[in-house]
Amino acid sequence: IKAEEVHEAFGGAAKTAPGPYGMEPGERGLLSDEASQHIANLLNLIEGGTPWPDGMVQGRVAFPEKEPGVCEVP
Repeated sequence: IKAEEVHEAFGGAAKTAPGPYGMEPGERGLLSDEASQHIANLLNLIEGGTPWPDGMVQGRVAFPEKEPGVCEVP
């Protein structure tokens, strides 16, 4: 995986609603060349058998209420 491929993949994301982490898909295309290289390096390590970093194997998501006072668990 090359940095150029990471940057191209992120830059080609559809302009949809932001994810639970708050970043809109189109914003990923604004990553610097250096950031794209770091992501490519990480993915290449993982593809080679290195375990995912501890901070990346679990996520935390908060779902805001769509209607005040109405809370449903998805």
